[in-house]
Amino acid sequence: MNPDLDTLTRDAAALLDQRRNDEAIDLMRSDEAPNHPALCALLARAYYQRGDAKGDMYAASFFSRRAAELGDTSAEVLAIRGLTAFRTEQYAQAVDAFSAYVTDQSPAAT
Repeated sequence: MNPDLDTLTRDAAALLDQRRNDEAIDLMRSDEAPNHPALCALLARAYYQRGDAKGDMYAASFFSRRAAELGDTSAEVLAIRGLTAFRTEQYAQAVDAFSAYVTDQSPAAT
């Protein structure tokens, strides 16, 4: 990751930790964003955290799928993929995402 992108992702993550989703989205919005897995993952988180509006769920779904296409295998992206697919009534995609999220190595339910 280049220094500018590293700073951008760190700043955006800090805004998201403070639930300042709109500011984080504005900070990351660029033509290049859909080509960087870290930015896609953060945008997925920002739109997911922003709420249940249909547009936000579809945006979170898009960016979480795109992050995965670009190589992000984080649990957070898998969870967002599953949750947004479920909330947008794409149940087969939700099952696929949750199947990747919950594996034989997952801890037992309590």
